[in-house]
Amino acid sequence: ATRRPRAGAIHARALGHRDVKPSNSMLTDAGVLKVGDFGQARPLVATEGEKGDFSHQISTRWYRSPELLFGARSYTTAIDLWAVGVVLAEILHDYVLFEGRSDIEQLLVVFKKMGSPTAERFPSAAATPDFPKICFKAMEPLPLAEVCPRADAAALELIGTILVLEPTRRATAAEALGARFFEGPDAPRV
Repeated sequence: ATRRPRAGAIHARALGHRDVKPSNSMLTDAGVLKVGDFGQARPLVATEGEKGDFSHQISTRWYRSPELLFGARSYTTAIDLWAVGVVLAEILHDYVLFEGRSDIEQLLVVFKKMGSPTAERFPSAAATPDFPKICFKAMEPLPLAEVCPRADAAALELIGTILVLEPTRRATAAEALGARFFEGPDAPRV
């Protein structure tokens, strides 16, 4: 019997880590992934009828989700999942997936691979504070197998549910942990 990872213990408590990156991800000798450095962690659930008012200048730029790069002050744990997808792709390929030197360049680097925002691809982008200030040419997403050429089918399937521009369409931690990627005797454990 294969041991399934626990379903998002941090997010199950409505906490956002807000700084997921390789240096905050540790792998034990037994192959269990542990997350450290909770200095930026915050409860991301506002009281009913209230929107959160959080900083968008969190996380290391290369792992910052598109909504944060567009200045979102109200966001969910989906920001952590974006970073998880980036980290996973980097672990599989041993290179930085999205390497920008400024927030605008970071968006451009992301859009060159994942496609630029459209009403279909990233409908909530228009509601972010900085979206109306920045224009990008129309770019289509690259095939995920081209973005992550060494990933097997199960890894591509998982990454494809996480590296989604629209935060409401990203897999949750519990959904991601239920992916086929975590099945089998050699599967990663978290």
